[in-house]
Amino acid sequence: FFQDPAACARLEQTVRALAGNLGRMETDNERLERMSREIAGGKAELETTLGKPVHGLCWPWGRYCDEAHRRGRETGFSVFFTTKEGSNRPVAPLHVRRFKAKSKNGAWLTSRVRLYEHPLLGALYARLRV
Repeated sequence: FFQDPAACARLEQTVRALAGNLGRMETDNERLERMSREIAGGKAELETTLGKPVHGLCWPWGRYCDEAHRRGRETGFSVFFTTKEGSNRPVAPLHVRRFKAKSKNGAWLTSRVRLYEHPLLGALYARLRV
């Protein structure tokens, strides 16, 4: 690559074009504004695509912060899915946990759903699996 003068010239041109955008961290206000735009934009795009309201938000990789959670609620989301395993309390849709659905039969899945519908048993089972 570096033996080709034309390739080097293209690389230098690209670096010069990007130089004005590199080297600056976003401010806290910019981060919060971006967070709001991304959450609201994602919700709007999903609702347009699906043709109906969207109330649930799945956090990428299950990660979120309190501010993102607050902004999600302000945007109109009411159910938030995490990647944490365990049972769910019916009154706490702000941190919906999951369980792994393995490639087994329907009876296995039904048994897990029945187990996790009991908060105490589901929490105990999830803790034993770790």
